[in-house]
Amino acid sequence: MKKSALIGIIIFTLIVSVMPVEAKRGRQNRFDNPGLQHSHPLLTMSWNRVESIAQEIQMSDSQLDELKALRSEVRTEQEPMKSELKVLHQELRDLIQDRASDDKDEALKLVDKIALTQKNLMSSGINYHYKIQKLLTDAQKDQLRDLIQERREERREQRSKNQNRGGRRGGFNDGDKPGW
Repeated sequence: MKKSALIGIIIFTLIVSVMPVEAKRGRQNRFDNPGLQHSHPLLTMSWNRVESIAQEIQMSDSQLDELKALRSEVRTEQEPMKSELKVLHQELRDLIQDRASDDKDEALKLVDKIALTQKNLMSSGINYHYKIQKLLTDAQKDQLRDLIQERREERREQRSKNQNRGGRRGGFNDGDKPGW
């Protein structure tokens, strides 16, 4: 029983540790930035996009300045944790792949450290989420939610169109001729 639980934990950890590598091969996903995956959208999008949205939801200059400070703060707080997480994942991979190593306890300690670091990153993201929520008025929150939902639907429609035309790399419609 314990052996199968350990194998399950190791397999899960390996899968989670490989996800960022796999994501870099294709499109990026939320695991590329583990601390921000539970954060407010205004923390995760580019500053140009934030400024555009800020105009649409009529954020004041002081709100925008405070948001900029919060974005800087969260990155400063989370960067050491993200770096530590990368190191811990690599240490675990190295330990597991080392056929001479039979140190299960060390692997489990690393898993515990990874879990604690991930918890701290997620907690940080959630804390900053609520700081930004306090920064916005109720009307701005509603506008932002609607705007994000609208853009999400637009992206879904675009992806659907791309799949119907041959996938992400394009393709051609029935009446079109291939480029070769």
